[in-house]
Amino acid sequence: MLSADLAQGDAAEGRPPVSAASVPRVSIVVPAYNAAGVIAATIQSVLASTFTDFELIVLDDGSTDGTAEVVRSFNDPRIRLTRHANRGMSATRNAGLRMSRSEFVALLDADDVWHPEKLALQVALLEQHPEVDLCFTEFQAWHGEPAEAFFARRGDLRTEDRLTGWIYPLMVLTNFTLPSSVLYRRRLADRLGPFRCEDHQTDDWEYFTRASRLTRVAKLSTPLVLYRQSASSLSKRVPRRNATEDMRSQLLARFGWQCPHGGAVNRAELRRRQHLGRLRHADVHVARGSLGLGLLDFARLIARGPRRHAAAMTLAKSLRRRALGLLPRSASAIA
Repeated sequence: MLSADLAQGDAAEGRPPVSAASVPRVSIVVPAYNAAGVIAATIQSVLASTFTDFELIVLDDGSTDGTAEVVRSFNDPRIRLTRHANRGMSATRNAGLRMSRSEFVALLDADDVWHPEKLALQVALLEQHPEVDLCFTEFQAWHGEPAEAFFARRGDLRTEDRLTGWIYPLMVLTNFTLPSSVLYRRRLADRLGPFRCEDHQTDDWEYFTRASRLTRVAKLSTPLVLYRQSASSLSKRVPRRNATEDMRSQLLARFGWQCPHGGAVNRAELRRRQHLGRLRHADVHVARGSLGLGLLDFARLIARGPRRHAAAMTLAKSLRRRALGLLPRSASAIA
């Protein structure tokens, strides 16, 4: 039976509901908010896929630009557009999941781009490994520049051993699964339920960590997604809350240190990442956010350790960048 959201979405676009006999193998869920300038490249990359048995569900999340018009300009019956008032990323993904009907589900952000072989390789891997319910891939950071080498690269079914299998202990450390790189089975989606709608920065991390307790996963080693990095995002207001550290704490409180299949979280590595996460939060605030909050975070790091001297040196560099108006470095550069 078609969901209410699906029937409403089809009706809104003047199309009759799709019959069960025409269900494709893959449903691709694309939330889109004010994406008129980038979504054409995203859709074109999906239509160029060597795997063609899919439906592309684009959900316009209350856009105020021409996002819907760009989507409508593609004359392909596999594209289905629905529009609703602004709900946010996670709620919009949930609406798309309710509308999807296929054996496999793929997520794709409205500004990212796929390699033509992505879907074919992921479907092939899941077909070969019935014990695996979720497959994700390596990705490549991208700023919208020409990427001939990315598209010319040949994909294969090689997997990254460390992130293949029961990976819950690693998922607590950090989110390895870029949503645009994920393909998973309907049976897993049904077991998982919806995304939480608490923080768009970390809702997907919680969702895929939840998944890592329910199934083996596999990571394809080849980069098969261009992950768009927007220069404008660097100038946005710095959040006062340290969402990354809050989510790590929530994951441990919600799911514990052990996984029935994946073993235990590495406590030493967790402490190291927590320290770097707090250092990053302090650094970004001193450099371009709330100076008072950043100084307070640095005071705690220097008082409690570890690596007090390194924290003090980072503080000095952060103050210098603030004075010069320079953007802070990446978290990895702080280590």
